[in-house]
Amino acid sequence: MMPISTIKTLFFKSTRCLALIISLIVYCFLTLSTLSQEKKQIKEIEETNNVTINKDYWKSFENINDKNKKNSTLSSSPVAITFLRMPEHPFDIITVTHPFRPITTYKVEPINKFFKIPAPDDVILRLRVLDKNFSFKELVTTGPTAIKEVKFFEEILSETVQKFIEGSTSLETNEFSSSIGYFDRLLLAEEVLEKGLRAHDSAIATEKRTGEGWNNMRKILTNKLLSIRISKIHDYTEKKDWDHALFEISKLSSGSPDRESLQKLSSYLVDVIDGSNQSGLITSKTKELLAVFLFLESKIYPSNSDKPLLTLLRKKSDVFYKQSEKLLEKKEPEKAKEYLLRALELQPDHIQSRQLLEKISPQKETIKVGLTKLPELNNENFLGTSEIYASDLIYESLFRKETGINGNTRTYQVLASPKIIPSRNGVTFNLTPSSFWSDGKPVTAPEIQASMKKNKSLAWFYSDENILNNWNNNDANSFEVKFKNKILDPFSFFDFKIIQENNTNNGSGPYRFVNKGIELGRENLVFKAQPFYAFRKENIGKPIIPEIRFYKTIDPVDELITGKIDFAADLTFQDIARIKNLNNNPIINYSQTGPSLPNKRVYFIAVNTTKGILKSPEIRKAIAHSLLRSKILTEVWIGSEKGTAHHALESIFPKEYSLSNGVEKPESDWSQDLARILQNQASDNTQRQLTLPLSLKFPSGDEKITQAVNLLASQIKSTLKIEVSPEPIEPNSYYKKIIEDRDYDLAYAWHDFPDDNCSLYPLLFYYLNTPNTEMNNQKLQNLLDTAKTTLLASTIPEMLASKKNMISLFEQELPLIPLWQLDRYWAWRKELNPNFTDSLHLFQNASFWKKESNN
Repeated sequence: MMPISTIKTLFFKSTRCLALIISLIVYCFLTLSTLSQEKKQIKEIEETNNVTINKDYWKSFENINDKNKKNSTLSSSPVAITFLRMPEHPFDIITVTHPFRPITTYKVEPINKFFKIPAPDDVILRLRVLDKNFSFKELVTTGPTAIKEVKFFEEILSETVQKFIEGSTSLETNEFSSSIGYFDRLLLAEEVLEKGLRAHDSAIATEKRTGEGWNNMRKILTNKLLSIRISKIHDYTEKKDWDHALFEISKLSSGSPDRESLQKLSSYLVDVIDGSNQSGLITSKTKELLAVFLFLESKIYPSNSDKPLLTLLRKKSDVFYKQSEKLLEKKEPEKAKEYLLRALELQPDHIQSRQLLEKISPQKETIKVGLTKLPELNNENFLGTSEIYASDLIYESLFRKETGINGNTRTYQVLASPKIIPSRNGVTFNLTPSSFWSDGKPVTAPEIQASMKKNKSLAWFYSDENILNNWNNNDANSFEVKFKNKILDPFSFFDFKIIQENNTNNGSGPYRFVNKGIELGRENLVFKAQPFYAFRKENIGKPIIPEIRFYKTIDPVDELITGKIDFAADLTFQDIARIKNLNNNPIINYSQTGPSLPNKRVYFIAVNTTKGILKSPEIRKAIAHSLLRSKILTEVWIGSEKGTAHHALESIFPKEYSLSNGVEKPESDWSQDLARILQNQASDNTQRQLTLPLSLKFPSGDEKITQAVNLLASQIKSTLKIEVSPEPIEPNSYYKKIIEDRDYDLAYAWHDFPDDNCSLYPLLFYYLNTPNTEMNNQKLQNLLDTAKTTLLASTIPEMLASKKNMISLFEQELPLIPLWQLDRYWAWRKELNPNFTDSLHLFQNASFWKKESNN
C-alpha cells in the first residue's frame, strides 16, 4: 500500500494534467469556432507561389527611367549588389505568438490588407513564410491576438536605405556599405527607392495590396526619396555642379511638391540659380523652373510675404544691389555690373538694379554676339570664321566687296580715296584723308605695302612678276602699282586687310580690341569704338554702337531667347527650326545664305599631286566619283535630307555660280561605277605605287567635320579598296602643314571666292605652285598658267575664252575634288537693326548697326 504522501503527489499531478488537457480542448474549440466565423466574414490572405511582385509590370518603367542613369555601382561590391536587389524580392516581417513555441518572427510574402497593432478582430492571416532565398518555406495561420508586431516592406526598405546611407549595414555580406563613397551611396539609395516605389505601385494596381492605409506606406518611401534628392542637391551645390543640381530640383518640381518640400527647396533653388548665373549656365529652362516654383508657391501661400522662395529672391537681390553700390563708390563698374546682372537674374523686376544697370551700361550701347568659338587674334591667316568676324571689326582694306540686292558683287572704296589715277598698265592710289590707326597714328602707304607682303594668302599676287611689275610709294599718302599687263578689274586685288606694322591688334576699322573678360562665367572679347574712325568725313557719328562683345556660347538660341545675347552667328538648321517654333515669342529674326547673300565658300579635298598614285588623274577622278556627297550631307548635317539646306557640288565653283555670258557651267554626274572604271584605266605603274594608307588630314575640334571625313574615307575604301586614314590637325597649324609645307596626301579644305568672277588662280596657286610642278606635270602647269591668264585678261572675250579652256583642263586633271557647300545661318533679337552685305563678312558694316533699348 502506497503512503498517503505519494498518493497526494500523484493526485495533484493528475489534476494539473487534466486541467491542462481541458485548457487545450477549450483553446482549440474557441480557435476553431473563431476561424469558422471568420471564414464567413473575410477572405483569408494567401499569396500565390510567385514571390516577386509583378516584376513585368514595372520593369519597363525601370528600363525607361534608368537607361541614362550613370551606373555608380561598384560592380564587384557584394553589399551594393545585394542592396540593389532588395526591391526585386519584397517581403513583410511579422512577429507572432504560439501556444507551444516561443515568440517567432517571420519573413513573409507581402500581406494583402493593411492593419496596425493591435490588430483588429477581423484580421486572420495565413502567412506564406519565406526562407533566406525568398522561396516558399511553410504556411502559418494566425489570428489578431497572436500578432505582436508587423513591419511592411515599405518601412523595411526605408530603414534599410537609411542604414545603407549611414554606412552601417552589411546586408549579411562580407562588407559594410561604408566601403562605398557617400555620393555613390546616395545614388544607389535613390535607385533602390525608385524601384521600391514601382513595386509598391505595382502591388496596388494589381490588388496585391488592397484597402486603406497603404498611402501612408507610400509616403514613407517618397519622403525618404525626397530627403535623398535634397542631399544630392546639397552635394552638387557644394561642388558648384549647377547643371546637376538644377536637374535634381526640376525632378522634384514635377511631382507638385507640398509646402514642406517647397520650404526645403527654396534656399537651394536660389543658391543654384545664382551659382548657375555666375557660371554662365542660366538658360530658358532654368527660368522656366523658377517660374514653376513661383507658381506652385502662389497656390500654397496666399500672401507674398509668406512665400519662402519669393522672399529669398528679394533678399538676395537686395544684397547684390547694395554690393554693386559699394563697388561703384570704389570706381569698379565692371564688378558692380556683375552684381546687378546677378540680382536681375534672381528678380527681373528689381527696379533699383535695372535702373542702376541702365545708368552704368545702357543696353542700347552694347551688342552681345554669340559665337561657338572665340577668335584668336594672333592668327595671321584669318582661316577661321570667327577670326574673319573679328578682323572685319578691327581692320579695313583699300577696297571692299559687297553684295547688292540682286546678289551681284560690287567693289567699294574704303581707305582708297576717290582720287584714283589710272595709267596704261597700272593705277595710282591716294589714301582717304584723315585715315588713322586706333592709336592715333596716320595710315601710310608703306604700311599698306607691308600688310600685303605679310599676308601669306596673297603670295600668289605679290611674288609673281608676271602680275605685279612694280610698287612705288610716292609719299606717305600715295602709291603707284604697275601691272605687267592691262587688267579688267585691278581694284579686286586690293581687298586684303591692312594691319599696322609691329602691332597686329591695331587697325583702322570702327572698333579696337580692348580685352578678354569673364561675364557671369562666360568668356568674352570686348571691342570698343575706336575714336579716330570718326575723323573721316564719311564716318562722322560712326560706329553707332559704342561696344561689341563676342561671347562663347553653347546654346545660342537659348541665349537669344533669354536676352543674354543680341546676335548669334554660325547657327545650324536645327537652330533655325527652333526659332521658327517660337512663333515670335520672343521675336527673333533670322537670315541665311541665298540669292541676296550668296554662299561663296566651297569645301573640297585637296590632292597632293606629287605623291604616289595621286599623280594619276584617273585615280584622282576615281576618288571623286567614289564619294556619295548627298548621303554624307544627310547623315551629318540635318536639313540636307529635306533639300532645304546644304548642297553637294558638281564642280569646284559655288552652286549658284553661273557663267551667264556664254560659257555653260560644267556638270558631272558622280558615279561609283565610273570610279572603278577609272581606277582600272590607271597605269599598272600607278597601281604598284600604293604601299601605305593615304592620309586624309582635316582640322580638329569639329565633331561634324570629323564625322564627315570618316565617312569620306570609308566610301573611298569600300569603292576603290584604297585605305584612307583620317588624321586630325590642330587648326592653328593647319595652314602651315597644308599650304606651306604641303605635308599631306589628301586634305579636307575650303575656299572663299571673293566675288562673282570666282577666279581659280589664287586657289590653284596654293595647292599646285611648288618648285617641281612644271618639271613633273606639264598638264597641271598648263592649268595653272591658264587660270592666271583668265585672271589677268584685259578684255571680256579674252577672259571668256580662257575661262572655258581653264574649266576643261581642271575637269581633266581634277587636282581638287569638289565636295559641298554648307548653308550659313544667323539670327538676332528684334531690338537690333543690323546691315548685311556679305554672308561671310557679317560684321563688315557693323559701324552702321543700331540697337533699341528693350525696356
